[in-house]
Amino acid sequence: MKFLLVMLVVGLVSCDKGAKTPEGLIKLFVSEVTSKKVDKDFFEKYTTGKLLESVNELEESELEEFLDKSMKRLTKVQNPKIEISNKVCASEKCTVTYIVKFDFKNKKEGDFESEIKKVATVIKDGETWKISEVSNVKSYYNAQQPINALDESDVPEAEAQE
Repeated sequence: MKFLLVMLVVGLVSCDKGAKTPEGLIKLFVSEVTSKKVDKDFFEKYTTGKLLESVNELEESELEEFLDKSMKRLTKVQNPKIEISNKVCASEKCTVTYIVKFDFKNKKEGDFESEIKKVATVIKDGETWKISEVSNVKSYYNAQQPINALDESDVPEAEAQE
């Protein structure tokens, strides 16, 4: 009986806290963006500041077109993994550095292993956290064939722009 109680406590403690921690928010956000079709409500729930403003500036048709194109590219993304590498907080604002790793499958371009290092500014909003800004720091691709960096169609377009 004690074993079951210990397992239950460990399970509850180890569960992802979602948007209640900066790291949980980043993991939830990237997971949702890479696996599901998101909408404007999603951005209103998990973003604020510059990121939310850029979404709100888009006309409804522009946003829908952007999300459709993103989902088509993201269907080629497999095995996304999120790794938090650094977090610096001051009061109710954190800067989180994280790495998104995934495999990119495409008949034309071949298979790629991708690793994108990003920095997100996360701001506390009540009991939850919201992403205010995201920028790419570095992208790494390991391809089975050469990538022509001058030809945009040759570079995988699977980076989810949060």
